[in-house]
Amino acid sequence: YFDITGPSFLGINAWNNPRLISTAGPAAERSFFVDCFLKRNPMRDSHRFAEDFLKAYQREPDSLEAITYDGARFLKEGI
Repeated sequence: YFDITGPSFLGINAWNNPRLISTAGPAAERSFFVDCFLKRNPMRDSHRFAEDFLKAYQREPDSLEAITYDGARFLKEGI
């Protein structure tokens, strides 16, 4: 992280939006954000969840849906 130079912004997962660049313009350059869910994650469980969600709802899942799915799965496996 010591090689980061110039203006930088750190953000939250709400920044993971296709409109970030058009909304922020040049201010989005050198910006970083973290997220809890990668829609095109190659891991088997994540990939299967995203594909199943897309088939069921005709749209890609968001972070909230992924977290809810994980929580429900943890509860189911714990019972």
